[in-house]
Amino acid sequence: GRARLANEFVLKGRAGPRPSPSGESRRLCRTLCLCSNRDGFNRIRQVAYCICAYSQSRCDDRLVACNSQLVMQDASSRKFSLLKHKTYNRIARLYDILDLPFEHGRYKPLRRVLFDGVNGALLDAGVGTGRNFPFYPTGSRVVGIDLSSAMLARARQRRDKLGTPVDLHEMNVMEMDFADDSFDAVVSTFLFCVLDARHQLPALKELNRVCRPGGTIHILEYALSENPMRRFIMKLWAPWVRFAYGADFNRNTEQYLEAAGLELVEKKFLYKDIIKLLTVRPKTS
Repeated sequence: GRARLANEFVLKGRAGPRPSPSGESRRLCRTLCLCSNRDGFNRIRQVAYCICAYSQSRCDDRLVACNSQLVMQDASSRKFSLLKHKTYNRIARLYDILDLPFEHGRYKPLRRVLFDGVNGALLDAGVGTGRNFPFYPTGSRVVGIDLSSAMLARARQRRDKLGTPVDLHEMNVMEMDFADDSFDAVVSTFLFCVLDARHQLPALKELNRVCRPGGTIHILEYALSENPMRRFIMKLWAPWVRFAYGADFNRNTEQYLEAAGLELVEKKFLYKDIIKLLTVRPKTS
């Protein structure tokens, strides 16, 4: 993946032949500068210098901008991680109880639809306490991630009880450890309701990165109803939802798809006009 590529370029820059000032080297510089992952800020900076040093002088200016962007993204991601980790660790032991009326009256039928046509290597992004487990396609290799250790502890209990074959990892959806093109399909259930506006695009870009070309991403999310009465009720609920879950009913995730390199295949409401399923896929060049 990117980490191995970065390491190769660092080593070549120290001991190997100098790269030529070609368009290809400038393209690699631009890609690696903008790549923020757990391999670290310093490694990416070294790679950029190794490649840029023999290209255009403008690369130095671009590098400064890239470094600043990486620092800001990293700080924002850390703040998000700490805040959401605290929120969901606090509510984890009550989560299934609080969600019980909605799970049986609303969510369970929607989960079946969420996994229609999904197979192969599957990522459940924002796995929570494992409510999706009974609906995983037979024969799929499933990996689930969540930011909250307490929520994952509940998920492991459910996995052991149901015997669901799923690997669970504590991970930030904006900084996943998986290699590029790791999954045939990705699903997220109310994950993007939890992500603030500035985190929507980074998360979508990461889903795009780990989803294979031709793969499918299913995003199940809330929307603020156009019906005056339902809209009024949702606005009454909004402060509690924000406090308890750090969530919002009206994230409008689809507005970020194009910038994330994703194509909207279908948008349909599964429950009245308040729960929608976005079917998206990586754009083909």
